[in-house]
Amino acid sequence: LKNRLFFINKFSLATKTMEGITILEQDEHQNLTKKIVATKGVYQDGLWKFYQCITYNFDKNGQVVDEPVYFEEEIMTIPETPKDFASLRQKPELMDIHEMQDYIWRISKSGATTVTRNLKVDLYQRFMMPFTSIIIMLLGIPFSLMMRKRATGMASVGISIIVGFLYYVLDAVCLAVGKSGLIPPFFSASMSHVIVLAGSLYLIRKLP
Repeated sequence: LKNRLFFINKFSLATKTMEGITILEQDEHQNLTKKIVATKGVYQDGLWKFYQCITYNFDKNGQVVDEPVYFEEEIMTIPETPKDFASLRQKPELMDIHEMQDYIWRISKSGATTVTRNLKVDLYQRFMMPFTSIIIMLLGIPFSLMMRKRATGMASVGISIIVGFLYYVLDAVCLAVGKSGLIPPFFSASMSHVIVLAGSLYLIRKLP
């Protein structure tokens, strides 16, 4: 429906079920008016039945109005069928940066902080990717110069592979730390670049 956003953790077209459901309803100005959270949804006889469903209503300032309404089971008047959801699923890895920024903004409205944080880490990683080859090249310079007198051609190739591998291990660790929430997403995506850049410049300065 127009002005209705769906966020689903797990979806199966075969069983016509979805889990971890969050539905956001907005007005014409994209202000949040209603939030529906359910643990599971099952499509039967042309209707969606939601389980352990909680509904929140919001005022124009985004504040919750009245007490949340809870239903153990509730039939939802949602026109979308399982096939509709399957065709409309968005994959962040296939989005361009602008689409991903908009997607993150919409998810942040749902209060899904963990998902939002993970997507922000992935987004900032995309911004840093063009600098990766430069960083690896800088990291390889001091090692190449230190080994130039005794390294054979194959040894030089081996050093390059090891240097690249160590960088990607460091980058993976930094991204994991960011997704765990220990550091902000931007620092998580850029930390490996900063560490390697600083280390490379230090080693280059120490060369005889």
